[in-house]
Amino acid sequence: GGPYRLDRGHKVHQVSEEAKSMVSKEAAEAAREIARKALQERLAEIGMSETEFSMYDTFMESIKADIADLRGTLNLVESKKSERDWIKRQNHGEIDDSRLVDGVAGDKYVYKRRGESRAGGGLRHPKRLRFVMDCSGSM
Repeated sequence: GGPYRLDRGHKVHQVSEEAKSMVSKEAAEAAREIARKALQERLAEIGMSETEFSMYDTFMESIKADIADLRGTLNLVESKKSERDWIKRQNHGEIDDSRLVDGVAGDKYVYKRRGESRAGGGLRHPKRLRFVMDCSGSM
């Protein structure tokens, strides 16, 4: 866990179980104390009490799978921005079946080709997500 993940570009070094078992009890307790102090400093920095943090952690635990699903969906949308698509109304390429009637009527732009769908690579219909949370005591 933690904020420093491989998917965010951080280098993560995994310690083997054998190496973990070689750590003395005093060193493990000192490491726990350092981690506790670091957490206290971070909570003070963001203005959050330990009670609020435990409540936050409880809520986060219950929606962790939903967050992962949303992250996956957003990453999929991000990757599709630069996906190749059919560029229609071309004067050469593969014949566009949906423009056959136009071709018979004399239109010379009845072909389609594969390529970047837009010069900017953006979405055809950009979406916005807005999150509204009710943090009142009644909820």
